[in-house]
Amino acid sequence: MGLFDTARHGAVHEVVPGREWRWEIGNYTQHGADARLNSAVMTDSFGVSFYLHIVVSDGAIEGSKNAQPGPKLGFFVHYMGDKVGGDRIVGCPKFTYALGNARGRVCHQQTAHSVPRDTLRCGFPDPITHEAVRACVSQSGYDVLVVWFRFGEDTVRSTGELGEFMWKIPRFPSVRIGPFCSNAFARINKDDQCCLELRVDKKNRAQVVCAVKARMKKVVPTTFRMTTGSGKEIVPMTKLGNSDYARFDYAAITDGLRRHKEETLIIFMEIHKAPGLDVSSPLDERVVPRFMDDPDGKYCIMDGEEMSGRGDDSPRDSPGGSLAGDLEEPTR
Repeated sequence: MGLFDTARHGAVHEVVPGREWRWEIGNYTQHGADARLNSAVMTDSFGVSFYLHIVVSDGAIEGSKNAQPGPKLGFFVHYMGDKVGGDRIVGCPKFTYALGNARGRVCHQQTAHSVPRDTLRCGFPDPITHEAVRACVSQSGYDVLVVWFRFGEDTVRSTGELGEFMWKIPRFPSVRIGPFCSNAFARINKDDQCCLELRVDKKNRAQVVCAVKARMKKVVPTTFRMTTGSGKEIVPMTKLGNSDYARFDYAAITDGLRRHKEETLIIFMEIHKAPGLDVSSPLDERVVPRFMDDPDGKYCIMDGEEMSGRGDDSPRDSPGGSLAGDLEEPTR
């Protein structure tokens, strides 16, 4: 049997048409180390069909990086190979998912950014232990795992000034930022790339941290500033000095958007030159992806920024959209 078998589990609720969904899986704690869970088939805003897949394994999956003992949960997206515009295959867009319980508490969140072009199957083989997810689910009083899934509609590009980039995030108040990151915007040498990341400050949950992330080298930004989609200033230019990140009050950002009756946030960022960092030309190719083999085909293993219960199994809340949704009582 292939990794993506066709049995369907739980119920899927569309939150934003073609963009955001909530998948509720009842009786989750009864699933063991060999669980294979598939959502119903959904359709994105381009008309492409896809479904979500969770696999619980003993960590023997090729490409596994999680050294914690016990079974691991893997999360994958399977595009159905639809074609749009003749023979052009539409690959999986950037996406963010979160795992939590029926009361909206989150034990893991992750963004898959810079997905290689035309990728139809991708995901994370072992981001969190099965036991950490079970513990989070049990805390709610309902045996329901809630998976929040959203395709990114944000964009990042150069402003035309050398070293300056802008990250445009539509509907920012509804975006979960624990963490949330952009696609890659610049290349470092041949095998790394950097992106912008927003995450909740671990020491002060009323604040968010904005930073440049790269796997292999430290990239130091010089300034950040924030505006509405129409260019009205929310946060003035912030110089970082020797720091590699900036802290902002989450309420000040959302209040500024509300004051101007807008929902789109634009973050402007300027970065220093760094050895091997190319900010002068478009990022026209991705880092060479890693794959894992399965009888059902090859699956691209993503490297994404994440928040999880790894090392700290207590569930956490996050500003932005709620996992609990609009149901008065979770589906059992």
